[in-house]
Amino acid sequence: MKIFTACAVRADQVFHFDKRYVHFDTTSMMVYGEYALPEEPEDQEVPFTITHGYSKAKRPDLKQFVFATLCVDRAVPIWGQPEDGNASDKTVNNTLLSTIATFLGQHGGAPGASIYVADAALVTEANLTALGATLCITRLPAT
Repeated sequence: MKIFTACAVRADQVFHFDKRYVHFDTTSMMVYGEYALPEEPEDQEVPFTITHGYSKAKRPDLKQFVFATLCVDRAVPIWGQPEDGNASDKTVNNTLLSTIATFLGQHGGAPGASIYVADAALVTEANLTALGATLCITRLPAT
């Protein structure tokens, strides 16, 4: 992910992407085969877990991981991160909201200059609190 982010930031330096609207979403990535956790030293953290989770593709028999992306300038990914296969969009939104202002500020975005666009998973009490003064566009959940 460090390489992905470095490439995205370099592309932004060359093409000066429009960061007024930042769009966040996740995608489930299904995998086939066995994915047992390797023997890890106790001081090394596993970045994400391939496991069963809510399958958007209606394939609960397959394991998956979730890939979260933040896009700018009409769907150009500028940040991405793999998450556990059973990660909730609501939780991943909250994690990103705590770092988005810092990330965009480091890469040319002025504080409060972006509007956060996300799906209905954004609408939780914790996420709305984390938004603070950040403007957002979303839809209300059906639940």
